[in-house]
Amino acid sequence: MIQILLCFAITAADPDTAKETAKDAANSPYWGMRVVPMNAATLAVYDKWLGKACPIRIGAAIVHVDEKGPASSAEIKAMDVIIAVNGKALGKSEDLEKTFAASRPGQKMVLEIRRLESAATGSLVGRPGSQKPAVRIIVNRVKCTLLVDSMAHRRPDAPEGEDPVKIVSAVITHNSINEPVLALRVLGRQDVEAYEIEADAFDKFGGAVKDWGFGGNAHSVMCQDAIEKGKERSSLWVLHGSDGVGVLKCKILRVKLADGTVWKPDENKQSVFEANLEAH
Repeated sequence: MIQILLCFAITAADPDTAKETAKDAANSPYWGMRVVPMNAATLAVYDKWLGKACPIRIGAAIVHVDEKGPASSAEIKAMDVIIAVNGKALGKSEDLEKTFAASRPGQKMVLEIRRLESAATGSLVGRPGSQKPAVRIIVNRVKCTLLVDSMAHRRPDAPEGEDPVKIVSAVITHNSINEPVLALRVLGRQDVEAYEIEADAFDKFGGAVKDWGFGGNAHSVMCQDAIEKGKERSSLWVLHGSDGVGVLKCKILRVKLADGTVWKPDENKQSVFEANLEAH
């Protein structure tokens, strides 16, 4: 994936390094979007979303636009496809990478874009993997002038280091036939297609429940419902064979983002949320 935004880590213990890094950030270009090449994998996603062959077969697909970033200010939208920059056609993904690397804060970039829209409404609702748009599609030619900013002014959608999803609440309850159920509510900090969590089982004295899950005390559950950024989603899983379980310690194992990439947490920095057994 081409990252049209960069991350800089400043080490407080080294003032000289911090100054140099801040200087680098001020001189580094920031476009405020993430893109992927229109390769076979990307086209397969678009084709499935549209229900037919995507009419745009070359360029770079925009999979995310930062709020209040340069791309957003230029009225560029997620799922737009860039086919040329400053009059130069994008023959391959490396062309955009080189153009981005050569750009400087304050420079104007004219992006020639192809935008898929509904012939009936003039807009497409949803994104690949969430909702299919209207069958009749038109391709609009759009030119957007983007004013390159610097990384020093970047306002990330979520603070650096935050997980793309956050467990808001978790509890072990019971359904109508008295089966134990894990009720989990998560908040999407980014657009998410699916996530998987690991639940480690313990009794109320803190001892590991050894005969639960796959022969140990760990069990993984997956939610494949999309979560939009800023929205919450609740999910339920019946806990078969969970006799003796009083507490489940839940943590995120992996998250599939809307751009197709898979995020995994740093094992040493994983947040754990405890789900306690409700009285019934």
